[in-house]
Amino acid sequence: MSTRSAVNDPEPTPNEEPTVNQVSVYLLQSDVVTFAAALRPGAGKPMPVSVGDLTGEVYLARRQSAVPNWLPFLRSLTGGTIPHERSRRLSAVLFLQRGDRRLAVTFGAGRHMLRPEAIEPDYGLKVAAGLIDPEDIASLDARSVEATSIQIRRQSSRGVTPGGIGFNVSREMLRALAGRVSDETLGSRIVGSDAVGLTARLDPHELGARLDRLHNAYAHSDYQARFQHIDRWSSVPPGGTRARLDETLMTVLSHRRERLLAGDDPGAAPGPERPPNLEAPEVIEWRASGFVSSVEQTGAVHPFPSLDGYLAAARRPPTISDLKTNHRLQLISDESADIVAQWPVYGALNWELELDENVYILAEGRWWKIDDDYRQRIDAIVAAVPAADLERPDFDPVEDEIDYNRRLASYRPNRIFLDRKMTHFTHENGTVEACDVLTSQGQFIHVKPDAASSMLSHLFAQGLVSARLFLMLPEFRKQIRGLLADHADLRKLVPTGRPDPRDYEVVYAIVRTGVGPLAAGLPFFARNLFAQVIADLELLGYRVSVARIGTRIDARPTDAGPLHKEEVAARKAEVMFRSTPRARRRAAAAPAGTAVVVPSPAD
Repeated sequence: MSTRSAVNDPEPTPNEEPTVNQVSVYLLQSDVVTFAAALRPGAGKPMPVSVGDLTGEVYLARRQSAVPNWLPFLRSLTGGTIPHERSRRLSAVLFLQRGDRRLAVTFGAGRHMLRPEAIEPDYGLKVAAGLIDPEDIASLDARSVEATSIQIRRQSSRGVTPGGIGFNVSREMLRALAGRVSDETLGSRIVGSDAVGLTARLDPHELGARLDRLHNAYAHSDYQARFQHIDRWSSVPPGGTRARLDETLMTVLSHRRERLLAGDDPGAAPGPERPPNLEAPEVIEWRASGFVSSVEQTGAVHPFPSLDGYLAAARRPPTISDLKTNHRLQLISDESADIVAQWPVYGALNWELELDENVYILAEGRWWKIDDDYRQRIDAIVAAVPAADLERPDFDPVEDEIDYNRRLASYRPNRIFLDRKMTHFTHENGTVEACDVLTSQGQFIHVKPDAASSMLSHLFAQGLVSARLFLMLPEFRKQIRGLLADHADLRKLVPTGRPDPRDYEVVYAIVRTGVGPLAAGLPFFARNLFAQVIADLELLGYRVSVARIGTRIDARPTDAGPLHKEEVAARKAEVMFRSTPRARRRAAAAPAGTAVVVPSPAD
């Protein structure tokens, strides 16, 4: 093994073979007419390539590492005897022209030299999906198709199938694959996302032929034989639709910034349309101090990416150019002030938008269109859910969920309020709420006064978990029976033995204005998850229904008692007052068994 420095001695020694063991390849988009146009600003001068049938250019970049922030600490312990020399890291991009296509082969951190918008999305994923042995998948990255985007990486100690590694084709968007290549003459291992990474011993004369074999798998759509679900999400090309999507995004961000600067809470009055999320667009190393946008002060580090922090710090409403080029989300190292990863703010936004009866998702710096056939199948499942036979009052905007659930439980006889009455047991689910309201008709009612996708994801999951445990876990039923000790008729609904799920109905009651079918009007993220939950509940044997809860000012009766928020405030005030010396003296002076009347702090 050679120990020479790549910086001080860049030329290979005579005994070294000019080979590489791995290459990462990107396909440039067809509108990128020059290699230089695919690079970020600051690239050096190109060096021409001329080996065999290879034609192209090489660009290099060097970056000096920072001093780690733990070094002064160690030096203080050793009297300053720890030396440190900053290293320089070398990265490169090799551009190649192969027929009518342009490829970028990166080395080191060369991928950061490329402009994201110059890269053909999912090129590597489709190549790898067409060439990988489906029985030998070693790693799989996915994005959950729900309101709160969850980046998922699954790795196996040995090659397995997609199902064996836990990939949920119905709820997850496949973003990367790694595993053994089916054809060993091509290479030993392949990984694909936007780039395709091939592990194979290559010399310069073999490179062109290998790249052609990789591209043939893409051109012939070989991935469709086993991974056709990749096409459920298609990248929106440049043009009128994408421009309208971006315009809508900018309007929403500008309005949110105005509310922040005015001192309002943008989330105080949530509606059916959720705001964009700011998030790391890839699986990251969490040994970091946090996130900050490039327009915020250096010390303003957030534990999670903060869209509001970015918008409030921007000196003016951000433009689309700001989002894509000028402003960046940065991940800060926990060992130094180094930026260990960064992305354009545009590339870190996650949002769902419905436009012209189509569903679009902004993720990873691209607009994706949901396949029409897939969307229609989901919509058909959700639209078929019947309306619940449930008499219910309207929701009052001044209420919290718990306030409404109390009124719903008392609205008709033979109902019981169970909101926030948790069951506790040693089980993988730990603490579970059976439902918000239980009726004598066997209706487990789950209520959510907010139709935003993030709330509904929790609602649907809550109903499924409770229903599954009600069937499978005697301890869960025992604790529910305990909550019904004073309600003999309702207690009969909960047998000690395994119940018959056909006797029960899971009701999802959602506050939502408007008319027409409730489920069909939900955000796509929520509809997609709901379709899976419906299938799971029906497989267990339950009936499933939905109920739209109307909204009306003054729907809450004047004699309904204090609001939950008022009760909480009163308890806090009482606790604070009792902790004062005056309150303690009154309590100590009172005769034993005498109730101490605590006046309000204003008395």
